[in-house]
Amino acid sequence: MRDDPVRLFWEHATELFCVLDGDGRFVEVNPAWQRVLGYREDQLIGLVAATLLVGGDQCATASAETLPGTAERVIRDVENRYRHADGSVRWLRWNGHERDGWWYGTAQDITATRTADMALRLTERRARAVLEALDDGIVLLDPRGRVIEANETFARMIGRPVSAIVGASPPFPWWPPRKSTASSRS
Repeated sequence: MRDDPVRLFWEHATELFCVLDGDGRFVEVNPAWQRVLGYREDQLIGLVAATLLVGGDQCATASAETLPGTAERVIRDVENRYRHADGSVRWLRWNGHERDGWWYGTAQDITATRTADMALRLTERRARAVLEALDDGIVLLDPRGRVIEANETFARMIGRPVSAIVGASPPFPWWPPRKSTASSRS
């Protein structure tokens, strides 16, 4: 006899699946909860889901929208932080719907993406600080010659605000015209 395909899907999914009652308590969870957050099923069933939220993060149902023409509510792409069983924090992105007082939700662990985004923002802030600390005027162009970055020193040099420089395309009124490198011989 073949295994139930729905049960196999539930048990082997990488996403976290859950069913919550009207009080926000876990009624069912799939094994991904243990793989992602370190909690066994018996630790979660009956627990109010919001107790796993990191302080200050809102409950996903707070942003639920009511579907037109129904009493059903949905949540889409709600991100919040959940406490792992080991005390660390994981970012989850939720989607779900409520029907007849029961919530059916799925979540993806987006911790790696959020961590990479934060590292990128930090790197950009550091690069901006270095760019602004330079005494030289700096302007960066994309392959088509459009200005993608300029520092305040460059802006002062040409007498224009950075906001008027970034996004500009050639010919630039502040740039001297190119001289021809071709020489004429008689």
